[in-house]
Order: sequence, then structure tokens, then C-alpha cells
Amino acid sequence: FRPGDWVFDAQFTRDGKTIVAAVRSGVVATYDVATGAHHQIGKAPSPPEALAISPDDALAVTGGTVGEVIAWPIHGGPSKTLVERGRMVNALTFDAAGTHVLVERGSGPDEIIGLDGTVERIGPPSALKVAVASADWSKRVVQLAPNQVATADGATVLAQTERSISFFKLSPHGDALVVHDGTTVWIAPVGRPLEKLAPYDGELTDVVWAPDGKSVLLVGHVH
Repeated sequence: FRPGDWVFDAQFTRDGKTIVAAVRSGVVATYDVATGAHHQIGKAPSPPEALAISPDDALAVTGGTVGEVIAWPIHGGPSKTLVERGRMVNALTFDAAGTHVLVERGSGPDEIIGLDGTVERIGPPSALKVAVASADWSKRVVQLAPNQVATADGATVLAQTERSISFFKLSPHGDALVVHDGTTVWIAPVGRPLEKLAPYDGELTDVVWAPDGKSVLLVGHVH
């Protein structure tokens, strides 16, 4: 498979027969895994940074550098722009019903966007960054100051460090919080004091929990 430019995101459909790729040029394309056949289903107005496929494999949704969010029918049909502009999109996740998409932005409030065009903004306008539990979107935390993470309404500080917090993430069900301050990774059950998890002098880009919730994988670049 040769899209001809950098692939920023790519995912299999759930039947494993098709790959949907989002390319730096803006092209969104499908590839038949068995034959290699290629079909362009659209072209986004900016490089699509993130891609999500609906649970029924009917739609691919992309989020771009200039913040647009677009739904593309995988098997043909017109695209639908759900959001025209905004902060850069970092990640997209469908809900189980396939009717809403969680839009994680590079900064500021995140959004839950319905395929009908409804938009719910998560966190106050003053939020520097937001984190939402992947398995329970009702569990949310926000960064309101460089060294503080608080409840979604900003009323209660959940984590505070001496250094600026460069990354934070909730566990899938929102019961634990991981924080990185540039040199150390901290962890705690939500509402409890932080405990040192590991030294990490570098850029932490993701944390992945084991299925049993007893360990985590740290992803990033160590200096």
C-alpha cells in the first residue's frame, strides 16, 4: 500500500478486510487488504491528524490540523462536516453506539460531537487541557493551571506538582490519574494524594493500562 505521502493515522475495519488511511495531503482512502485495491473517499481541508471508524464500519471520521471534524462514508456518499474549525485534533474515539465521537484537542476543552451535529464541550473555557476516561466519558478532569489538575468543574484540585504538568491521563474507567511533570511520573486513585510511580526524564505521550488495571505501559521519548 503506497499512499504517496506520510500516513498520519490508519485503522482496520472491524472485519479486518479494509484499511482506512488518513494521509498528510488530506486524502482519506480505503485499501482492500486482500487485493490492495485503493479508493479515495475524500480529501480533508487540512492534514488529518486522527481517524476513527464507526462500530458498524460505515463511517470514518477525521480530525485535522485546523480543527475540522469530518465524517466520511466508507462505502460511498457525501461527507459531512461536523465541526469546521478549532484547535488541532489529537485523537478521536467513537462511543459504543456509534452515534457520538469524543474529540481530544491539543489544548483547551475537548468535545463530544454527535453525528447529528450536536456539540458538547468538556471543561470550562479556561481549561488548558482536558482528559476523559475512555470507557466512561462522564469521568473527566481538567488542567486549569500549569501545575494543577482538577475536577471537570474546576472546584476541586486532584493533583498538584512543584513542576509544570506536561501530561496527564485517566484510567479507562476514571478511577486513577497519572501525571507527568517532565522528570517524574506520578499516580493515584482519583481524590487521593499522588505517589511516585517512576522517574521519566523526557516526553511522555501516552499511558496504556493493562486489562487487569494493575500495571501501566509508559509511551514516549526519554532524554
